[in-house]
Amino acid sequence: MTCDECRIHCVYGSIQQPPEAPDELPELSGFAMLAPHEMRIITPAQLGFVEATSSMPYHDQGYLDIPLESSADAKIECVDSILDFNLGLGPLQLSDSSTASHPSPVIQAFWDVTEARKRWLCKGCYEETRSRQHLTGPPHSCCCSLRSAFVDRWLCLPCYQVEQKVLKDTFPPNRNKHSNKCQPCGKSLQPSKPTLMCLWCWGVVADPTLNVGVLAL
Repeated sequence: MTCDECRIHCVYGSIQQPPEAPDELPELSGFAMLAPHEMRIITPAQLGFVEATSSMPYHDQGYLDIPLESSADAKIECVDSILDFNLGLGPLQLSDSSTASHPSPVIQAFWDVTEARKRWLCKGCYEETRSRQHLTGPPHSCCCSLRSAFVDRWLCLPCYQVEQKVLKDTFPPNRNKHSNKCQPCGKSLQPSKPTLMCLWCWGVVADPTLNVGVLAL
């Protein structure tokens, strides 16, 4: 088993700026899902919820703010809420604001990773995929979360990168977001019969839009 520092994390909280005054707390920042944009990480102590602690690194916990170079208006998000969101119910969505873009810059990196796991398949290709994965019985619904797919697995970074390459090579993403074709075989999808499959668990993902013409990449 790999150590906590070598394994893949969803939020890497490893940057700390010392406080400018004795009564202030250190400023934390880090990265989400290996994305290049540094993001501010807020601890419960900074929000007044608990007493301050000095534990570092601060991975997969706290609250996320917008990337440091962003000027967008977006609410902070609880990391636990991001990690525990049931991705089988649809795209990642937390705070709902009429003035903020969706996905917000706070969850953009998570959105990109979770949407990239989806593929539209015709009935034949989905059944063939299940057979190759030695799955029996009726199709199951996806119940994946970022926590179950990353944090709970203790997967080292090199193995994660190999895993992602295998998935992309086996199920290349469709470059055309508005294609109505099955991604493995290229056949046209019938509006009432396509399956939105999760590459993490091979289960069926709910599609709230019921719009076959917009593919999740």
